Amino acid sequence: MIGTPDPRAGTDGPLRRLLRAPGAPEALRRATWLTVAGCAGFYTFAYAFGRRDMALFAMFGALPLILFSSVPGPPPRRTGTLLLTLPVGWALVTAGTLLAVRDWSAALGMLVVGFAVSLLANGGPRTAGPAPAFQLYYVLPCFPPYAPDALPARLAGLTVGILLTALVDRLLWRDPPTVPYRTPLAAAAEATAGYCAAVGRLLAGDDGAEDVRDAREAAHRALTATLLSQVPPAERPTTATPGDRALAHTRAAVRHVRDLLDGVVDDPGGPVPGAPGLLRHCAESLRRTASSLRADVRDPGARTPYRPCWPPSTRSGPGGSPRPRPDGCAGTPWSAGWRKGPSWRPRRGASRPAGGSPPPGTTPAPPSRTPASAPPRGGGTGWPYA
Repeated sequence: MIGTPDPRAGTDGPLRRLLRAPGAPEALRRATWLTVAGCAGFYTFAYAFGRRDMALFAMFGALPLILFSSVPGPPPRRTGTLLLTLPVGWALVTAGTLLAVRDWSAALGMLVVGFAVSLLANGGPRTAGPAPAFQLYYVLPCFPPYAPDALPARLAGLTVGILLTALVDRLLWRDPPTVPYRTPLAAAAEATAGYCAAVGRLLAGDDGAEDVRDAREAAHRALTATLLSQVPPAERPTTATPGDRALAHTRAAVRHVRDLLDGVVDDPGGPVPGAPGLLRHCAESLRRTASSLRADVRDPGARTPYRPCWPPSTRSGPGGSPRPRPDGCAGTPWSAGWRKGPSWRPRRGASRPAGGSPPPGTTPAPPSRTPASAPPRGGGTGWPYA
């Protein structure tokens, strides 16, 4: 009824409303970490041992890593990253302690450390995560008084603070693990493969426009999920490492195929001979890509081996005989039995026997990886697979 109050209204207290706010669980978790790691080291050194200098650096060993840094990855990788900050922290605390003798030397050191910290952002989340802590590890010992004699105590306090941070990060709760970027990218490649196969069936006259429309919408949704704005910052392939560049190139290639398919659907034009078969092979390649992305990189046997299908060469070998194809595609001597057994490779300029049989006296050799359409090696006119 209008005007009847909701019986559930007012049952949530202020604490529950606060915990439902965006970012509240992360803030509560970091506050708990700082209380356990920072306060444990600080009060132990300050009141149990009477070492205020060690207590201060134990607190600041944990505080920047917890409040200003975000180390991604599974627990073993996070622990390894936090332990790797130890030698870096020792070097920065030592440099800050020794350069604090003069203001100009401390300022020059700050210039070098600031540039290095900014450069770490190009190394990915694993190096960019603890970078803010590195800057504070240099700034803190630069404050007066200049006390190089306190360097051992400072290093000991910093070590305890970082070790306590790694301990609470491993033992206390965290958010559920994020989905790696390979997973939505594999889904996008699979959806685009379905879109490609549907368009091929449409051109062949075996499928209707409704199935193509559904496959198109699925491909668009899957590619939207791979946008960097839809991916957690720790999983974005934005670094210059080969793995991230490969993921970025893969997404660009899948999106390009999707755009080409959209053009075919929107403006089919006249019939193109061989287009359904070409789209079918493209769909198979996209499915192999999706299978490779879903496989665990630490288990090479789980990945589907990729065997490229080179287009047939328009050139012929010596004597007018066709060139064998080194890719294992159907209908060639390489796939008729050579690929599973020992292969042969004649020397440059040697004649090639008909029927694909190795000449007498030749030594078996592994097949060349050079595609059939490649020019002869060294600029010669002999058989390029020699």
